[in-house]
Amino acid sequence: MMCFLKFYGIWLNIIWLMLVNGAVVDLSTLKSYIVNQHNSYRKSEYASNMIKLTWDEALSRESSYWVEKCRFEHKGSGLGENLYFDDYKKSVKDFVTDALNSWYEERRHWQVSKGNCGLACHYTQMVWANTTTVGCGIKKCPVMNDNGRTIKDTTLFACFYYPKGNMYGSYPFTIGPICSKCPKNSHCENQMCVRQFAIQNSTHPVVRRTSLQPTTTTMKTTTVDSTCVDRLRGCEHWKADCASNHAVRISCPKTCDRCNPPAFLVVSPPTVACEDETKFQRSCNYWASLGYCSKNQLMREVYCQKTCKTCK
Repeated sequence: MMCFLKFYGIWLNIIWLMLVNGAVVDLSTLKSYIVNQHNSYRKSEYASNMIKLTWDEALSRESSYWVEKCRFEHKGSGLGENLYFDDYKKSVKDFVTDALNSWYEERRHWQVSKGNCGLACHYTQMVWANTTTVGCGIKKCPVMNDNGRTIKDTTLFACFYYPKGNMYGSYPFTIGPICSKCPKNSHCENQMCVRQFAIQNSTHPVVRRTSLQPTTTTMKTTTVDSTCVDRLRGCEHWKADCASNHAVRISCPKTCDRCNPPAFLVVSPPTVACEDETKFQRSCNYWASLGYCSKNQLMREVYCQKTCKTCK
């Protein structure tokens, strides 16, 4: 019996090494587990506006591609990013569990009065109410770089989130009666808000738009597609705002049919005022002072277009 257990243990280690050494680990069997763990943390906050998280394959691919580089640093892609590494060998599920628990345990460092994530940024991203999707990747790194420090034989785990959280001046969720402030066209399920039109396993990170406002149809232009591109991902989900939001028009010219028109068309310039998004106006100057106009495309072109001098 002892020989069998010893052989079984050796075999498990061999399987682990085969899975992770030199290749990104397949997390397909743990997708539901990762999402359920996140949602368990999220609903425990008893928030009035907490959206139920779903898995996104595009985020999973992007995070897997990032950990493959074996660098313990943030990608800075405009997505929410949580990273974790450790050098001991466990089952993949146990390792993932330790990572998620480690992030959530930062909760004790979070101070509501601060208005920023402080020492609890992993935790606040996990429970950021408006974040709708998550995707993760994991890799065994023979050598990992940590800001110039070399770490051998470690495992790197990353989860990417969309939309990202940890926005300066904002709180991760609103405390109040459960589901009392769910977004429009959503319902309450298991103490969280579920979008009626949420798309499972989307092909890329998107902004979950639920507006039923009809879009304005305009004449197609003759601009070649290769020269007419949107400046933000997920623009098709902002299409309903093309007519009313100047920031969306300049960020999503292809989706809003605002690319170079044919010569015979005369297009009047938009009359919409150049203003920051109302709900972010109080924060825009502070974010700008921190240099976020140059660092954050969404802030520069949508949230704080006036402060960042993106529009005229």
